[in-house]
Amino acid sequence: MSLTSKIKRYVQSMLTKKTVVVLLNDSRDQESFGSQVLADTLVEIISQYVPNPEFRSIPSHWLIDHPAGSLPFIKGTDSYVPAAVWPEVADQFETVAEEWLNGRGGPGAQDYLAKMQGADLVALNGEGSIYRSNGSAIRELFLLWLAKIRLGLPTVFVNGTVHLTDIMPVLPAMVRKAFSVADAVAVREPFSHRNVQAYAPQVSARMIPDAAWIMQREVESALRLSPELENPPAGGYFIFDPGGMLRDHRFPGRSALGDLLHALSALNLQPVVIVKQAPYDDFLFDLARSANAPVFGKGHSYLQLMALQAKAAFQVSSRYHDFILGSIMGCPTVALASGSHKVHGACELMGGAVGRPFDGTDLRTCTPEIVAQAQGYLTAGAALRQQLAARSAQLATDALAVGELVRGVLGVPKATGG
Repeated sequence: MSLTSKIKRYVQSMLTKKTVVVLLNDSRDQESFGSQVLADTLVEIISQYVPNPEFRSIPSHWLIDHPAGSLPFIKGTDSYVPAAVWPEVADQFETVAEEWLNGRGGPGAQDYLAKMQGADLVALNGEGSIYRSNGSAIRELFLLWLAKIRLGLPTVFVNGTVHLTDIMPVLPAMVRKAFSVADAVAVREPFSHRNVQAYAPQVSARMIPDAAWIMQREVESALRLSPELENPPAGGYFIFDPGGMLRDHRFPGRSALGDLLHALSALNLQPVVIVKQAPYDDFLFDLARSANAPVFGKGHSYLQLMALQAKAAFQVSSRYHDFILGSIMGCPTVALASGSHKVHGACELMGGAVGRPFDGTDLRTCTPEIVAQAQGYLTAGAALRQQLAARSAQLATDALAVGELVRGVLGVPKATGG
């Protein structure tokens, strides 16, 4: 066989060979709009930059502790969760790994190992956030470390928030241990970047915007859709999505959350209440009834959410991806803080155009300022909406750097994709 023929055969084999990517924490199994759009867009970006990708999913519900075996927020998927031995602190990574690799890691350990067998890359999707001492973060970090140190696989952390503290100090050492051996680490907003620098200064982390920003490409598709509300607003409206976090909501007509909803309605706008993740959001049904507000969520898609945002005067939300999709559609957000600093980071990415998040546990104090901010959005009108859309377009371009990062880890020549 001639040298030319050998080269041609080699090139052909490289073009047809599958690149097996294990998507660790594949959040497409969740009811959450954000979890779905983030994983969909991450897969889309990687697929543009990696030749012939084949994705193996380790779904998010494999990594989460579920009280009484309940999986109320998981959509249309097998609720099986492999039972395995997990570390509780960083010092246990090595001993637990030995148990796994010697067949003593519990009946489900082999399920995880089988997913990673023969893989070309393990990509940890950081959705769900690495903060406090949440069980999913512990499991993800251990698996990332195991894949790299014991299985010898290339590993990356992408698309995530990292919020480490000294108050519940389980995760900082795990992050240092896993991130310091990973081939690449990228967080999705500047607060997390500073947090990694503070708690794991030896880690070379990049700040690459969330993959969901590439939904900027789908603006026209979203505009062609209908939100399909059962009782759509007769006139102007705003979106109300405080999320399922702890708020004062127990007495809908008299709660701080209810008072805020009615104060914003006094701007001559009707609320549309988002109720998506049962049972955590179920209290919002009573709140919606108290304001005679239509409900959006169950049975809708994130593209329909974008269609709803396109015509909303503004949105009130503690959800990170509400913020992203709304900004793409030019819908300004009155942001409420979440359990980590991710919403603060999202606001910072918009260059101060939407201020900083309000404390959702102290709404009675914040309500006058919230109403004033919403009124300011109405006054700013189209100019602000265009500013948000333009900034979103830039972040969409920046988000593609995840593909370059993955391609670099795999050593894929640039001519192959992207």
